[in-house]
Amino acid sequence: MFFINPLWILTGIFALRFTLGLFIWDSRHLPPPTDILFQTTDLILSPITRIIHLISLLTVNQLIPTTPIQYLATYCANFNISCDNLEVIFAGKIEWVYLLATIIFLTLSLSLPPCLKQLSLFIQQVSTHNLSAPNKPAQKPQGIERINTSLSDKDAFSERMLKEALRSEILNDQQTLLRQYEENAKILEAKANTDKLTGLSNRRGMSQKAIVEWYQAQRNQKPFHIALFDLDNFKTINDTFGHHIGDEVLQFTAHVLKTHFPSPYITFRYGGEEFGVILFGLPPEQAFTKLDQCRQSISEYRNQQHPNCSVSTSIGLLSMPSKIMPSLYFDEEKIFSQVDQLLYQAKGQGKNQVVQNVLSI
Repeated sequence: MFFINPLWILTGIFALRFTLGLFIWDSRHLPPPTDILFQTTDLILSPITRIIHLISLLTVNQLIPTTPIQYLATYCANFNISCDNLEVIFAGKIEWVYLLATIIFLTLSLSLPPCLKQLSLFIQQVSTHNLSAPNKPAQKPQGIERINTSLSDKDAFSERMLKEALRSEILNDQQTLLRQYEENAKILEAKANTDKLTGLSNRRGMSQKAIVEWYQAQRNQKPFHIALFDLDNFKTINDTFGHHIGDEVLQFTAHVLKTHFPSPYITFRYGGEEFGVILFGLPPEQAFTKLDQCRQSISEYRNQQHPNCSVSTSIGLLSMPSKIMPSLYFDEEKIFSQVDQLLYQAKGQGKNQVVQNVLSI
């Protein structure tokens, strides 16, 4: 939408009046249409030019009367005089007033709209963002506001404490679960390595323990012994007296082994009616003696309901003296194969005996 600035209109009228005034500087005769335009512009601009002329005269100190009050009284008395009389009072300086007015309104026309626009933008920003005075110190809350602020701080503190408590509780629960997991893992590991009927290590548990003791004996140059037990005629005991008596015989044998060979010696159930013992740190003769004593203890089994039930065992013992331990390698399959041969040899020689083989270089 096109908008005409009133300042531009006034500027144009003053410029027109100034131009017309130049033509009558020395002569007051104009063509009839121009004369009418001249008088019309004088009539429109007369109040404004009087004020501007008064300001200019006061500024340059060129007052016609002796004092500003007298001039103002004279000027007000002649407020309704004609344009011709006005020319006489101003003594030919009215054209310069129009020129000055033209310059003033031209300047205002060019500078005032941008200033008003900036002022409008500033007022809009203030109303939109609700700007406050810079560097104004924050006032402390009073009364109910202070109480509410205090309560808010307490709520925030309580929330932080609650989060810390929950975090600590979760951490404790995680640690508890981890300990339970480790304990359960140990229990499962022990069950996986233990024979359920006898409570001795099974073959898997024996393998894990045997290799550790083997390399420790090798490092310390100590003797190492592996023995296998096989209960004689065990199938006959199961068939004659029942499997519950057979299980009882197995449990009795395991008890004798644990009694004669406590920890750190390794006692285990090799499978079925076969048991085993791993000894270390004993001379070959002493190892043989302990195994033979164990054999005799197994033979002492008695059952009151079945007095005819007798138990015996054959034992194969492989002994490795300390002087050859550093040169040996732990090959479980090969070693137990040699022990099995000694066990079969004990069986073939009449059972219920210990057959030993001491390795040499």
